[in-house]
Order: sequence, then C-alpha cells, then structure tokens
Amino acid sequence: MPKTVLVVDDDDNTRRFLTVALEENGYEAVTAADGDEGYEKIQEIMPDLI
Repeated sequence: MPKTVLVVDDDDNTRRFLTVALEENGYEAVTAADGDEGYEKIQEIMPDLI
C-alpha cells in the first residue's frame, strides 16, 4: 500500500504539480485548498506526511 501525502496549498497549480510528482513516485496524494480543509482531511484519512 502506498504512503499517503496530504498536500495543502491555496494555489491550484501547485497542488496539481505536487500531486503528479508524488503519484509518479509511488505515493498517494490527497489535496486540500486551505488549512480548514486540510484539518478535515487529516481526520478522515490520517496521512503519512503533510
């Protein structure tokens, strides 16, 4: 099972770039647009890295 990385950034292009880079290297990327959404995702998925 791949490690899960939560990417939190308000810039959509940055989130997309990091998602592609992480997934190409075998990680599962989950994104959030701000801290509030990021906090919700942390509680839902328990990522390995933020």
